[in-house]
Amino acid sequence: RGERELRALDERWKVSQPSDPLVQTFLQNPCADVLIAFQERCTGFPEIFVTDARGLLVGQTNQTSDFVQSDEGWWQAAFAEGQGRRHTSDLEYDESAFSESISFSVPVLDPSSGAAIGVLKAVCDVSAIKMEL
Repeated sequence: RGERELRALDERWKVSQPSDPLVQTFLQNPCADVLIAFQERCTGFPEIFVTDARGLLVGQTNQTSDFVQSDEGWWQAAFAEGQGRRHTSDLEYDESAFSESISFSVPVLDPSSGAAIGVLKAVCDVSAIKMEL
């Protein structure tokens, strides 16, 4: 997909509802199924999603605020130009997860080359941490 097409897709995403077939594509696929199963076991994560190497969504537990993630600082830090690095955010309010949270972003690595082929971001609700203390 070209840059113009991605901008249009991102703009469409921002005004779409979770029931939109575009959004459902990323809420109901094998990747999303694994993320949702994890989220059901670990309820302190209101949002988890995976992107590809271009920062485009692959699978998610709920609709994110935008489709293209590669312009986000956390994504750039975790993807690290294909090298991959772990990244943890400061405490912040996550608009798409509706929670005060800390985000953990880790690269998805190709098992044969070790190169980053995407990023997984998990938003951890701070209230879940406080309950454990």
